[in-house]
Order: sequence, then C-alpha cells, then structure tokens
Amino acid sequence: MYGYLVPDKPNLYMKDFVLFRAFYCGLCKTTARKYGQLPRFLTNYDAAVWSLFFHSYYNRRPEFEDRACVLNPFKKKTIAAPNAISDKVCALNMLYSYHKLTDDMLDGRKGRRAARRVIRRRYRAARAEYPEACRILEQSLEDLRKLEQGGEASPERAADAFSEGFSAAAAAVFDEQNNGTLKAFLNAAAKYIYLIDALDDMTEDYKSGNYNSFLQMTNDRSQMTDDKYNAQCSMHNDGLVISSQTNEPNLSSDNHSTFNKKAFAEANKERLDFLFGSVFGSVEQSYTALELIEGRDLLDNIFLRGIRKKYAEAFSADKKLKKERL
Repeated sequence: MYGYLVPDKPNLYMKDFVLFRAFYCGLCKTTARKYGQLPRFLTNYDAAVWSLFFHSYYNRRPEFEDRACVLNPFKKKTIAAPNAISDKVCALNMLYSYHKLTDDMLDGRKGRRAARRVIRRRYRAARAEYPEACRILEQSLEDLRKLEQGGEASPERAADAFSEGFSAAAAAVFDEQNNGTLKAFLNAAAKYIYLIDALDDMTEDYKSGNYNSFLQMTNDRSQMTDDKYNAQCSMHNDGLVISSQTNEPNLSSDNHSTFNKKAFAEANKERLDFLFGSVFGSVEQSYTALELIEGRDLLDNIFLRGIRKKYAEAFSADKKLKKERL
C-alpha cells in the first residue's frame, strides 16, 4: 500500500518538487538516526507526504540542511532535518510497515518474512514508545483479516476497517485522539489508499488467489477472464457487472484464461467512479477544513490532484502500476 500519495507531476512547481524530495530524504535520515541503517528501506513516498502534512498541520517549518546521501556520499542533498514531528511519522511508519509485512507474509508474498525479521527489534522499540497506537493497528488489522477470511464482498466495509485503524493509530501517535476534524481527514485518505491498492492489485491477486475486495464482489473469479467478458452481463451484489455464466473457477497453472482488469474496470465504470468519487469528496471536504499553511501548494497538488490522477491511471491500466520516481 505504498506509492499512492504522490504529486501530479505535470502540475508540480519546481519549488514543490524540491520540497517533496527534502521531506523524503529527511525521513530517510530520521529513520537512520532513530532505528539504524537497515530500516531505511522502509522510507516511502506516502510516509514523506505524512511528514509534510503534519509539519503543515502544526505550522512547523523544519530546518533545511545539505547532507550527504548514503547512496551517493559525494553529492549532498537538501533535506528537512529530523525533528520531533518526523520522529513521530517515522515511528508510525515503522509500526505500520511491520504489520503490513506480516500481512503480506500471511498472503505468501516472497521476501516479507526476511524483511520482517530485519526490523523486528526496531518495531519493538516503536511499540514500546507508542503502545496504544500499536494496539490499535493490531486490532484493526486483525479485524480486517477476519473480514478477508470471511470473504467480505463490500470494498467499503473492508476499506473502513483499515482506514479507521490507521487514522486512530496516527491520532494516538500525535496525541490527537479527540480531534475529529483531523481524524476525518486521516480516515478518508487511508480509505483512498486501501481502495486504490485493491484496484491496482486485482491482476496479481487474481493470479495468486489472495483476497481482493473487488474480486470478491463477484464470488466467482472465473467470470472475469478475457474469454467471458463477451457473455451476457447481469447485476450482482453491490451493482458490480459480471458475466452471467457460472462455471466453477479454475485458478490452476494450466488455466490459460487471463484476468482482464481493464475490461473489468470499463464494465463497472459507473460503480467505480461513484465509489472513488465519494472517497475523493470526503478527502477534499475534510482536507479543506484544516488550517494548513506550510507546504500548502504541494499538499493541494497531492490531495486535490494527485489522488484523482492515480485513480485514472489505475483504472485504465491492465496490470499493476509501476512505482513512480520523483
């Protein structure tokens, strides 16, 4: 669930590009200072956006410094120097990343067990510092796992389980449990992240047999292959359009049918546009209710433009999007 909070590059000012990179590199430096060198691989664009957001939320301008990069020690880069806010974002990222690796490991994704082992000691340090946030994340992800195991067919309900846990955990880290306006925005943004990740992962989840709320809505993955989209369509469950044929699914390696994500999206455009449009409305309404000053142009680009652009890309893609590089 990384890489979905990114700027809309064609509409990104150069000053904001530099600012985004400074927060990204600053979070990497914070991770190294707080948890050591190895966990720096956890640095990601989404966490950098949250660092920028909370600096803006608290109207705190960080100190900017030129420091050498571990990947290129001979060239200094401008970074947002580590401070108390980036420390908290780094801890939240550590807690979330550990549980995300655990979830991926249970789904059978390669390399997650080893990565989880690498950060286990650092995760325990973050858990000791923010036990309530950790408890909230553990409970929410357990609830989400139960929904997945029960075959939850509503993307909204699955997204709510994730977003409510993330927003509550973030509020606990920043001691903002009673701030309804902030939690509403965090909840809406996290719901977007869950849904766009599910939409983006449909092809991979179809092949692996892992849970995906959009796939689950059909109750029959065999109905979403290239050779069955020309069949008569009918309405099913939450308004999702599927083939009326009901052959048993065959996900074995000798099944030559391939999932056509693009055809699925086109067939269900009205349903998907309504779902994501509702989420975008919630994000924008809660975002504009916040009094943000520092970095406002960049945050506007991300939360008012970037998330819509990412949805358009995921909607039209026939496979998982490549991670952007900024």
